[in-house]
Parts: sequence; structure tokens; C-alpha cells
Amino acid sequence: MKVGVRDWGDDFVLCVEESLEKISRNPELYPAVHKKIRRILIRRFPYGVLYFIDKNKIVVTGVFHGKRNPKHLKEQL
Repeated sequence: MKVGVRDWGDDFVLCVEESLEKISRNPELYPAVHKKIRRILIRRFPYGVLYFIDKNKIVVTGVFHGKRNPKHLKEQL
């Protein structure tokens, strides 16, 4: 790997962490995609974080690729 070039994996983790911080600041900002499940898209990557709000806590159900068939996601939720 070239010096100064960050690893894609490290970038992905940083972007997921950024998404989690955004959710924690304003969990109701992001749209519901299935019943009470909400999704925030991850910056720079074709993935989304799925979560729901349960009383005073946020529960992350998973990180899914954007091209994944939504029918399969609903079956897993």
C-alpha cells in the first residue's frame, strides 16, 4: 500500500461511525423504510445503517448494501 493512502476498510469504519453519531444526535431525522425501521445512508459507500428507536435507546439492526434486494431485508427484520 502507498504511504499516505488510507485503507478502504478504515474509511468504511470511519463513515459508519459518522453515521452512528448523526443518528445519536437526531434519530428521527432519517426516514422509516419498513414499519419502525429507519435508515441512514453511509457517506461514500453504497451501504445504509438500519435502526429503530425503542423508548430512550437506539437499536441498530444492521448495515446493509444498497443493492441488496429489499424483500430479503424485510425477511431478516
